[in-house]
Amino acid sequence: KLHSPGIPKQNPSIQNPGRPESASLPFPSEVIKLTRPGSYTSPPVSLFDSPKAAQKIDERKLMTAARLLGEKCQEFSVDGSVDQIHPGPVVTTFEFKPNSGVKYNKIAALADDLSLAMGAERVLIERIPGKSTVGIQIPNAIREQIPLRELLESDCYTRSVSKLTLVLGKTIHGEPVTSDLATMPHLLIAGATGTGKSVALNCMLTSILYRSSPDDVRLILIDPKRLEL
Repeated sequence: KLHSPGIPKQNPSIQNPGRPESASLPFPSEVIKLTRPGSYTSPPVSLFDSPKAAQKIDERKLMTAARLLGEKCQEFSVDGSVDQIHPGPVVTTFEFKPNSGVKYNKIAALADDLSLAMGAERVLIERIPGKSTVGIQIPNAIREQIPLRELLESDCYTRSVSKLTLVLGKTIHGEPVTSDLATMPHLLIAGATGTGKSVALNCMLTSILYRSSPDDVRLILIDPKRLEL
């Protein structure tokens, strides 16, 4: 969830304790040389690795997993069947259609049991808006890497008019995802150690730099641990 606290209309005044007017600054007041309008050209996206060929979908494995998922649900007294399968780059979504009279809460309570039964590190169960099925997301055994070049060349990024367009990755169905930082205007990235938070942040910064010149992109980056920024 994104929260947008109110921003004061007037900038707060800055108090300068005890600095004489004639005192010189410790650094030049103008140290940034601006490029002339229109003189900057973004580097080509060919600098990034080309997207690899999409992994071939093993339909037999998917059907076997769907059959096993249906059997495990029946073992836990949740009658229904897998209606559709949506393989994605990181997770595969199985649309489970429960029989009449089966409550959603009963299905959602099976997350831990299904995770153990399917041999997955975790299972996420959510409603699918506008449909009478429930989405059961199971992580893929082999996760597909999403190259930055593929996102920068996607239609949703190239057609965006905002200079603060961020590339975020792909949906569970493999569709590129972008967002406009100007409409947030705050962004919180959370995750455990080693899950790719810094990589995601670097990709977001790169996507901004590919739409604007360095003169337009002036950021203050603070890293208390001094590891990434």
